[in-house]
Amino acid sequence: MYTRNFAIIMPVAFLIMVAVTLLLYFWLRDKSDRARLIPFALIAVTIVGLEIAKQINGLFFRSSYILRWLPFHVCSAFILFLPLAVFLRQKSSLSKLFWSATLIVCLMGGAATVFAPSATLSSENIFFGGADFMGYHSFLFHILMVQFLMLFVALKPHKPDFNFVQKGGIVMGIFIVMIAVMANMLSVNFGEFLNNSIQPFYVIKHGVGLWAMQVAMLVAYGLAIMIAIGIIMYGRQMLFKEAKTCELVA
Repeated sequence: MYTRNFAIIMPVAFLIMVAVTLLLYFWLRDKSDRARLIPFALIAVTIVGLEIAKQINGLFFRSSYILRWLPFHVCSAFILFLPLAVFLRQKSSLSKLFWSATLIVCLMGGAATVFAPSATLSSENIFFGGADFMGYHSFLFHILMVQFLMLFVALKPHKPDFNFVQKGGIVMGIFIVMIAVMANMLSVNFGEFLNNSIQPFYVIKHGVGLWAMQVAMLVAYGLAIMIAIGIIMYGRQMLFKEAKTCELVA
């Protein structure tokens, strides 16, 4: 899953993200809750701006518009969930729901970006020539999902609640089902629901049928959501252990 170019690009990108995270951590760790939201607000504005720029590029600077450029991919949930999490009133039920949903989609998309960039990103020629705007968009968008996770761990802008994390998983599941429906309605490979190169799904499609592959993918996505929920709740115990200890002492 790592080509020669990605083997160079990804470690460099990772080091830059770590440096940004450390810089913001030491700058904002003693600031107010509102101040610690600023990096997340900037990421939210950036990903929405990137999506608008992508659509403008596809509509006005291409010979024809490809429907696959529509934001109906699993990672596209990031564009919807993070702005709602950040800009809704903090600690409200909806804000808690969308913080949880954002964590889930970023764990799923971030893992795919880190461990399988060749299958996740649209171009490996980001810094080697040959990449167009869509390639740069794909790279930056997915890298920001990883950056979000790093900043969340460092700045702890939200304390996940199990009930809302479960509901966030349901919201993510509904979004994925919607993607599958859109893929079939428009005959566009959203979420890889029509043509998946991952070997088990490829075998199921050609051995049993497209419907069986899509069912298997929905089950796999469901398992991925459950794993993400488990990671979030385990991480909650680790990240907020010190705060909980202080509360008990008080």
